[in-house]
Amino acid sequence: MEDKKILFGALAALAVLVTICAVPVSAAASGSGTYPLRGDWIVGNETHVWNETIVLRGNLIITGTGNLTLNHVTLSMNCTVDGEFHIEVQRGGALYITNNSIITAATPGYSYCFWVNDGAVFAMKNSALHECGYTLKKDDKKAGLWIDADNTVIENNMVSNNFIGIYLLSSNNSILNNTIRSNTVYGIFLSAAANNTIDNNSISLNSLDGIRFASSEHNRLYNNTINSNNAYGIYLDSSSNNKIIKNNASKNNEAGIWIGSSSNNNMIRNNGINSNKWNTGIYLSSSINNTIISNTANLNNGYGIWLRNSYNNVIVNNNVSSNIDDGICLYSSNDNVVSNNIVNSNSGDGIDIESSDNNMIIGNTANSNNGDGIELENSGNNTITNNNVSLNYNNGIILSSSNNNSITNNNAVNNFVHGISALRSSNNQIINNTNSNYHHGMYLWKSSNNTIINNDASNGSYKSGICGYLLSSSDNNQIINNTANEAVQW
Repeated sequence: MEDKKILFGALAALAVLVTICAVPVSAAASGSGTYPLRGDWIVGNETHVWNETIVLRGNLIITGTGNLTLNHVTLSMNCTVDGEFHIEVQRGGALYITNNSIITAATPGYSYCFWVNDGAVFAMKNSALHECGYTLKKDDKKAGLWIDADNTVIENNMVSNNFIGIYLLSSNNSILNNTIRSNTVYGIFLSAAANNTIDNNSISLNSLDGIRFASSEHNRLYNNTINSNNAYGIYLDSSSNNKIIKNNASKNNEAGIWIGSSSNNNMIRNNGINSNKWNTGIYLSSSINNTIISNTANLNNGYGIWLRNSYNNVIVNNNVSSNIDDGICLYSSNDNVVSNNIVNSNSGDGIDIESSDNNMIIGNTANSNNGDGIELENSGNNTITNNNVSLNYNNGIILSSSNNNSITNNNAVNNFVHGISALRSSNNQIINNTNSNYHHGMYLWKSSNNTIINNDASNGSYKSGICGYLLSSSDNNQIINNTANEAVQW
């Protein structure tokens, strides 16, 4: 009897063992190779998978000898805590994601990591990436789709609800025609990345910036729509020699384009930077030799274009109108050229030059602004020439505590106060201007040693009894060959 019990026990144990061994640990893919049902999926040879739904309770690692293609595959990374599992393409390995494939988390809120290492091959086309990355602290490889490989292609994808949508640390990559939205930090982040092409993407509703550059050079950003992000549309930090062309960076909660911290020699051309909600459309801070040309910067909730501590920049052929503050503002910024811009109907001044020297303000139209057309404050050695400054609510051109400036050949007419005013300003050259206005053509107060030659205020005394030129508490000025409806009044 005891022997029978032993025999039955042995048979039962054998049955359990057979049952355990019968549970599969992998499945044959629709293609070539297999993938695991549990544990790591390590790809060391050429493997093609298509038309599969895979829930992976482990890591996906493509080794240096591996080559994996996912074609119309849904891959769900089944983490129980953030970062428990990751996808990794090692040096020499290749991963191709295509044809409506989806890479996501099995459980929303528990994110995986995704690394494409230096020397790997990676392309993702016509697919989707969700729930990737969860932090930038200590290890940036946990931040999202982290790409340290060159020559990757990311095209026609939906990239949403990640920590950072795409994180580039490499060169010669192409990010084309993607929708990148609703990511926790940035839509795209370039860090020490060069010669990348970012074209025709829609980048919106990200919790911070649409696109951020950090120490990144010679990149092209072309024809992207970068709207409604919670911070900046485009942000450059210590990033030079980039081309930002024909983008729409509008309705962002901070500046449309922010260029700062020694970001030099960038080209900002033909962009629409409108209706941004904080402070400015385009902002330059501590940056030199940038060219801002043929942009539209309208209806921003602050300045249209604002330079601060920035030198040798060129601002030309822009339309900067209907902004809540000044159209163009230079603050503590020297040796810049502001030329041929249309700066109309701003709530502040058209062009405001404050604590800034040696700038050239040439050939601009600054009309119908709610402040002055052009204002210089605590600024010297600037050239203001050939500007059309009309129908402004205050002065056409005003100098306040500003010396040694050249004001020549401007048309400052039909402004509601004075054509040209100088307050506590000395040693300025005011020559060959047309300044006929509702009040005085020209007004000087406590301003001395100025040269006033060949100006015409003959048609502007709209208010009876107002003279062409009024000087108050002003000494040693030269007033030669000017025209006015009425003699100079002292």
